Amino acid sequence: MDQLEKDIFEIIVNAGQGKAYVYEALAEAEEGKFENIGETYKKADEYFNKAHNIQTRLMQDEMNEDSKYVSLLMVHAQDQLMTALESRDLIKSLIKMYEKIYEQK
Repeated sequence: MDQLEKDIFEIIVNAGQGKAYVYEALAEAEEGKFENIGETYKKADEYFNKAHNIQTRLMQDEMNEDSKYVSLLMVHAQDQLMTALESRDLIKSLIKMYEKIYEQK
């Protein structure tokens, strides 16, 4: 496995771990346990930032090398990161909704 493939897998792993944390935050909200959600999101964002930094570096490398090749593995990594970030944003809204519901109880 070459360095590019290792970097791509790092994007996938970090996106997945970040996504796992945002779903953990959602589970906490469903149970009305809001006190740790900020910390859980902070952990998620650490993984998302790692993935994003690798993604940015790879894109810069590709632009500098004038590469026209796009691997299916990189497309998959991009997809994983994009959907994980979309999940993060959607779950933030759901958590706010849960907070309002629990405030009314």
